[in-house]
Amino acid sequence: YGYRIVAYADTISSPPSSDVFATPLLTDDDIFIMAAEYFLDSDPGVGQGYPLSVYPNGEVTLNATINLASVPLGFHRVFLRFRNSQGNWSAAEGRAFYVTPPIILQDAQVTDAETFFDSDPGVGNGEYISTESAHEVSLTSEQDISSLSPGFHHLFLRFHSSNNHWSPAEGRAFYIAPPITIETASINAAEMFYDTDPGAGAGQALDVTAGQDVALTSNRTIDSLALGFHRAFLRFRTDLNLWSMAEGRAFYITPPIALDSSLLTNAEYFVDTDPGVGQGSAIDFADTTQSALAYAIDPFTAAPGFHRFYLRYRTNHDLWSAAEGRALYVTPPEPPQDTVQLASAEYFVDTDPGIGQGSAIDFADTTQSALAYAIGVPPRAERCM
Repeated sequence: YGYRIVAYADTISSPPSSDVFATPLLTDDDIFIMAAEYFLDSDPGVGQGYPLSVYPNGEVTLNATINLASVPLGFHRVFLRFRNSQGNWSAAEGRAFYVTPPIILQDAQVTDAETFFDSDPGVGNGEYISTESAHEVSLTSEQDISSLSPGFHHLFLRFHSSNNHWSPAEGRAFYIAPPITIETASINAAEMFYDTDPGAGAGQALDVTAGQDVALTSNRTIDSLALGFHRAFLRFRTDLNLWSMAEGRAFYITPPIALDSSLLTNAEYFVDTDPGVGQGSAIDFADTTQSALAYAIDPFTAAPGFHRFYLRYRTNHDLWSAAEGRALYVTPPEPPQDTVQLASAEYFVDTDPGIGQGSAIDFADTTQSALAYAIGVPPRAERCM
């Protein structure tokens, strides 16, 4: 049969102790674990170890506390073995553990600190830093690195407590860059090249006015370049004979466009649907050298609503342009307007007697809406409608 074992050693409490857990793996239902024992470091012989209580139920779990008070500090091994119902002992299975000295906690406070670079000068010999006396401190300090050479270094920090104990030194790496010397220089030359760098100073020279800031305008011929994509590069030189990096921009050379003196002979238009080239409504115009066209289209038979009006031209080489379209809106026709004439009028004072029940007024000019009429009003009348 087999088993597994886990041992824990309490390294702080006094006396130290260890908990051992074991679970046997049985292969025969008629065989049971009847006993167990452990020993430390040296085997005293089968049956001579420290006994452990087990319950013969086919599977055993041990919870045991081992007294380590007499065990010296350092590394040790705890061994465990079992005896079955037939009187046979298993092999001893061991695990290593370590007994540490007891830790005594004291109520100490941080009183000061020190730093050093790269090499430890010894405890108390670093750069002194004053801190507040407390269990926890927050520290901000400026360090002088003028004596350090450019390159990688380590800064270490450790703290001193009120019981005169020093903490381990904690370090961080940092890098000191070499000083950068900036010289005042002026641009005194420039050059450009296409696609392939011929080397500094071997490009096409450009005229520049010497200075720290240069504005450059130059016209260059590209007759020697093939059609397609290219890159033009530009770089400058200072009076210290140092060249800048070459800065490039892409451009494209298109094939030449052959222009002829074609004349416009006529045009055509259509609405919404293309009837085919030459099948639209024809437009004739006299000045064939002009592309601007003013033409009144009448009648326009499209239904009310949104439409697109298209126009294309034909040259004297019988070539048609693409159809150019614009959106338009056809408004519905306005309803006919009737001629309204005034036939009569009436008036009343203060109280409305009802439509058609007032005092009648007849007037001869029925096309006029303005009326001048003399009404005899009693002396005490106050309002006339």
